[in-house]
Amino acid sequence: MKEKIQETLAGLKDFQLKTVDYVFKQLYVKGRSKMLIADEVGLGKTIVAKGIIAKAFGQFTPAPNKKVFNVIYICSNQALARQNLKKLNFSGDNLAIDYSESDDRITGLAYTSKTEENEFPFRIKAFTPSTSFDDKSHAGKVDERVLLYRLLYTYADINQDRLRWVLIGNKQISPETWNRKIDQSIR
Repeated sequence: MKEKIQETLAGLKDFQLKTVDYVFKQLYVKGRSKMLIADEVGLGKTIVAKGIIAKAFGQFTPAPNKKVFNVIYICSNQALARQNLKKLNFSGDNLAIDYSESDDRITGLAYTSKTEENEFPFRIKAFTPSTSFDDKSHAGKVDERVLLYRLLYTYADINQDRLRWVLIGNKQISPETWNRKIDQSIR
């Protein structure tokens, strides 16, 4: 992967590389938690982001509790996300791109991805406002509520029956189906 990192950085124009170095220093040396890169259309903001990702991955050391370097790309729509995931993937390996439609919401990060299953150390995933930040569906998806149940049910001071009742959400799922999904998740 070192070759891919070097190849990515070598492919940048001087002003893009300076931006990559500056942002990397701010985030990884000075400890800033966020940065905004704004420029004219066509000057390579996506390419700069690819450079930052590559450089950040270069200093990543896998550990037992963090085996994968995850990149979360928030984009305005899925079509643009699919196009830009390929541009942001400095590794060139399709294993790095997580296209899974079944976990197109932020809670999908809690599940093992094909990247982790194949022990590939880099994963990039896109989320859009319509899939991850939609405030019209207050109950969320069933899998999200099952995940919340799994995270909470072991606490001694939480009544498991009440937790099941609260997390069933709206009436779009029958109690029988809900209980079956919960029971399957804790086996």
